[in-house]
Parts: sequence; structure tokens; C-alpha cells
Amino acid sequence: MSSSLQDLGNQIRDCTRCPLYKTRIQAVPGVGDEQSPLMIIGEAPGETEDQYGLPFVGKTGQLLRDLLRAANIEPQSTWMSNTVRCRPWIKDQERCSNRPPTPQEMGMCYHWLQQEISILTPKVIVCAGAKAASVILGRQATVSKDSKKWHQEHRFAPAQARVIHHPSYIIRLYGQERKMAEETYIAELLEAAAMVQRLTNNPVPEVPKEKPIEPKLPADPASQLLSIYEQALEKIQSGDYDLFIIDKDYCATNGTDQNTPEDEVLNWMLAKSMGQRGDKRYERTVKYIKAPKNVTFKTTDFDIKDIIFFVSPQTAQTQ
Repeated sequence: MSSSLQDLGNQIRDCTRCPLYKTRIQAVPGVGDEQSPLMIIGEAPGETEDQYGLPFVGKTGQLLRDLLRAANIEPQSTWMSNTVRCRPWIKDQERCSNRPPTPQEMGMCYHWLQQEISILTPKVIVCAGAKAASVILGRQATVSKDSKKWHQEHRFAPAQARVIHHPSYIIRLYGQERKMAEETYIAELLEAAAMVQRLTNNPVPEVPKEKPIEPKLPADPASQLLSIYEQALEKIQSGDYDLFIIDKDYCATNGTDQNTPEDEVLNWMLAKSMGQRGDKRYERTVKYIKAPKNVTFKTTDFDIKDIIFFVSPQTAQTQ
């Protein structure tokens, strides 16, 4: 039994209890304010979480954080976690796609969730998705039947449990349907915040006394790409440079369903810059070329990058 969330996190990172450890980049412990009365539990890490070792930092995680802020809840004032700590994925031809965790995988990880909740002792547990709800409620749960109400009888009583959609559900919606789903989601989060206030006689703190370290992530991939592009142009104008060519055609046909080609390569690039190996399938989407300006580029002239420049494969002459 771990004595602190930090010790528990270290044990989770070293976990080999189920076969998922063989295919992960790294395990993903919970993160947030260790004194928070509000805990949010999702299903399992996705691709971006696997790279960074942090929960809810991919595209769906960024959406959840935005919706929390819309409900006047600072994400870092909560504790975020998952029922499974390693990314479950399946290889589909050249792609590695997320898949739901199996009951066996959730069962092997339940040991960690029990300890985490025991140490954290949250007042309110928000279950994001049916998988998380089933683990907390101790029975087969669905969002359609178990949402929009409080659950007092479950495995981790006396904490109050609330079931909401996983943010990946909203990601798949568009237009007015998306807008309505977001409004409903915010209303559910406001209910959770109000319950925290009733149980603690204090509002959920928007900024904790000791603000946890926020993960350094590309909050806006488009802005990141623009900044990198501008740096490359300055280098090009000054003389010799290193060119980073991205085969966008390959990315578009082999990327994930939810990420754009730019997101895919940016995730790989950031993982490499943090000293992590990244996903090897992205390595085939990039080529390092060193050449002075106004010189024909050859894909055989590989060298390590200095400045990163995003370009369509049609822009470069390949031989």
C-alpha cells in the first residue's frame, strides 16, 4: 500500500502486472491537485497520453480542460486519472489505433485505482464514460441510464459519483449537435462543482494554493506550426539551413482518426525533443535534409535537423 500519490505514481510507472506494459511508451498515473475534493476518471490513455505520461492531454483531453474552464473549474485544481494506466491499442495494417480496455486489463489496474482513491479521498468522483462508470459503480453502467443523477451506493462511498460522457463522444459531433452536447457537459460539470461546494462548504478553488505544474503541451498545434514556419523562413533568408520535410500524403492516409497530419508529426517531434522515443511510424513520415538555399533537395541527403520547416512533398524535388 503506497503512502502518497507520488509513491503510487512511481509504482504505476514501473508496473508490469498485465501485458500492456510490453507495448506502452510509458504508464500514465493520475495528475493534479493532491488535495482536490474533485476526481475525474476516464477510460484509458490514448496515443498522446502514452507519449507524455499524463492523463487527458490529447485532443479529447484538451476539450475536457476547455469545458472544465467553461464551468469555472480550473483543470489543475482537480485530480485526473484513468481506470487503465497503459494505452490499449491494436495494429490495423500500418496504423496503431486506440481500443477499449478489456475487463481483464481493467481488473489488473483496479489495484492502482483503489489505492489512488484511498489516498486522495475525494468528495466527488466524475466518471467520464461507461467504462469508468462501471468500475466505480461496481456493475455494468451506461451513460444513457446512469447520467444526470448522483450515485451514493458504489465501491467508493461515501464519495458522490456522477456519470458523464467521455469527451471523445463530443469530438465526434458537429454543428448544433456539438454545441448542445458541450452545453450539457458544462451543466454536468457545474453540478459536480456545486456538489463539491455543498460537501466542503467551499467552492472548488479556481487556483490552488500551491499550483501544480501544468504539462508543457502544444495547446494550439496550428500556432506551434506557424511559429516553427516563421523560424524556418528567418533561417532561409540568412543563408544555409536544415530542412525538415514532412510527407503529408503518408500522414493523411496513416494518421489517427482524430488528429490532423500536423498534429501527428508535432506529437512525434515533441516526444523526441523530450528525450522519448515517440511512435516509430511517424519516423517514416519525415526526412532530414541539409542544403543551402536554391539547391535541389534530395531525399538521400539525410542530416540531423536544426530548423524545422513543414512542407508538402510536392514542394521538394525528390530523386
